[in-house]
Amino acid sequence: MGISAYLKICSLLLCLCLEKSSFVLAESRRPVYIIAHMVNSIYELDEYMARGANSIEIDLTFHSNGTVKNVFHGYPCDCYRVCDERENFAKYLNHIRDLANPNSINYRKSLTLLFLDLKLGEVLRNEKYKAGEEVAKYLITHLWSNDLSHPHIDVLLSIPHVSDMEFIRGVRDTFNKSNRATSMTKLGFDVSMNDDLNAIRRMYTKLGVTNNRWQGDGITNCLRTFRDDSRLRHAIRIRDNGGFIEKVYDWTLDITSHIRRALRAGVDGIITNFPERVVAVMQEKEFKDKYRLASEDDNPFSRVQIAPFKSNTQDSNLNLYVASVREVTIAIMGYVWDFYKLRLKRPSTLFPLIQELLSRAEPVFREYHTVWRKLSRRIQN
Repeated sequence: MGISAYLKICSLLLCLCLEKSSFVLAESRRPVYIIAHMVNSIYELDEYMARGANSIEIDLTFHSNGTVKNVFHGYPCDCYRVCDERENFAKYLNHIRDLANPNSINYRKSLTLLFLDLKLGEVLRNEKYKAGEEVAKYLITHLWSNDLSHPHIDVLLSIPHVSDMEFIRGVRDTFNKSNRATSMTKLGFDVSMNDDLNAIRRMYTKLGVTNNRWQGDGITNCLRTFRDDSRLRHAIRIRDNGGFIEKVYDWTLDITSHIRRALRAGVDGIITNFPERVVAVMQEKEFKDKYRLASEDDNPFSRVQIAPFKSNTQDSNLNLYVASVREVTIAIMGYVWDFYKLRLKRPSTLFPLIQELLSRAEPVFREYHTVWRKLSRRIQN
C-alpha cells in the first residue's frame, strides 16, 4: 500500500471518529423547550418566536358549562405584562397550523410545542368532562383537521389541579370515539398548580395515562425569588428514576439567576416572559455543552436519559444583585413599550381593558360603599 493511500485511509478514519464524537456530544445535551408565557394574541406570536422561543403558552378560558370562551388571561397576571390580550381559539389554532406547516409561507420550523394553560376554575365540577370534549374537538377540527400527522406540532394540556382530572378523561374519550386514538401520541398532560406529586401520580393511575406526562413547578414571576426548588428537584428525581414524569419544567423565570438555577437542576423546559434571556444563558460556558434548543426532531413527551447536571460554579451575590436590578429595570421599560405597542397604537383595544378594570373595581367600590353606610348609621345612632 502506498503512503498516499495509507494517509487517505487514516484521514477517513479520523473524520469518522470526529463525526462520531460530535454526534455523541450533540446527543449528550438535553433538549430544552423555551416556552413563551401568556402569548394570548396572534399579534404577539411573531415577536416571541423572534426572541428565541420554540414553544408557545396560551391561556384558555371557559364558561361555567364547559364551553370555550377565548384565549385570554386578564388581570392580575405576571409583573411587567399587559394581561388582557385575547383571541378567538379557533382562529389561534388555525394560525398555529399555518406556522407549523412546511408548505406555508409563514412556516416556522422552530415552533415545536403548543402549551394550553387551561383556566378551569369557573367550570362547574360536573361540566369538566364536557370542557375536555370541547377542547379535543377544537384540536381535531382546527389544528389537525386534514391529517393528524400534519402539522408537526405537539400540544400539552395543562389542568390546574388533580380535581380537574375529568377534563383529561373527556379529551381522551373524544379522541378515541373519533377513531383518532393514534393521534394521542401528539398530546401531553400536566398539572400546573403545585399539587402534591403523589396525588398527581394517583390521578394518572386512575385515568390510565402511562406516558406523555409533564410536570411543572413554580409561581408568578412577581414572587419567584421567594420560592425554593425542593418540589422541582423532587419531580426531576422521579423523572430520572423512571417514574410517572417524562418532562419537568419551571415557571415563571425572568431573572437569569433563576434560569441558571433551573438548568443546574436539570429541567426540560422553562416558561418565561423573556425567551432571549434563556437563550443567552444556554450559550454560557457552563451550559452550552449540556443543553440545546429542542427542535421538531425531538419528541417532547419522551424521557431523555442523560447524566445529572453537575456544576461547581458559584454566582457572586453582588453580581446577582446588580444583574437582577438591571433586568427588572429592563422589564419595567418593556412593560411601558408593550402598553404603547399593544394599546395606544391599537386604540380599539383600550375599551375592553377599561371595561375589565371597571368590572373588577366595581365589587370593591360596592363593598366600600356598604361598609361606609354601616359606619355612618352607627355614628348617627
